Amino acid sequence: MAHMRSLALSDEEDLVHVFKTTAGQDIQKGGDAVLTIASYIWCRPYHLLAPGSSFVLDNGTGRVVGYIFSVPDTTAFVTWYKSTYLPYCHAHGIEPPEMEDGKPPSWSEDLAGALRGLVYTPEEMLHGDHPHLLEQYPAHLHIDILPEYQRQGWGKKLMEALVTKLQEQDVKGVHLVMAGDNVAAGKFYEAVGFERFGEVVDGGKSGENGRDEGGGVWYVRKL
Repeated sequence: MAHMRSLALSDEEDLVHVFKTTAGQDIQKGGDAVLTIASYIWCRPYHLLAPGSSFVLDNGTGRVVGYIFSVPDTTAFVTWYKSTYLPYCHAHGIEPPEMEDGKPPSWSEDLAGALRGLVYTPEEMLHGDHPHLLEQYPAHLHIDILPEYQRQGWGKKLMEALVTKLQEQDVKGVHLVMAGDNVAAGKFYEAVGFERFGEVVDGGKSGENGRDEGGGVWYVRKL
């Protein structure tokens, strides 16, 4: 029977499988090589650096079929990422992309290169142009569940377990960034207590609170 449990180091292969299966269509189109690079951004660092504030959904046989990753302090996580995780990426063949004028390639020009650029720019997680985000919501999270285990209440249970854990650590708020076209995910986050970040963050391009220049949407929840 499926159940939640703490994340284990031996879960890596299953976690990456869940990530690749549930990744957005823009990344899926890049094939397995691109999905592997993306896993070094949104999956592997949490498995290695934040097991204490993450939970997995186990199908009852030890296989992970979903997860919720979180870090209670994004600023501290970025510091740790630079000192500990970037050498790990380098050792596993994930190298920085070729830069032009100090900038990585765009997603439309070179998706793999753009993703490798994200691997090596963890400062993006700090959202430095909008300091109120981390001041109010210092934790952040990622949640993914295989399709066959969705719409069974597991997402809500994973979220409840994480919220309890963060509250025990006296974290005052948590945020996430989701693909702007993922309507179903937005409805889920709102149903479990999240709302859009209350500032325009794309320079007024959209005029919408919480929508960034890349089209993503920032959701927040006070704890």
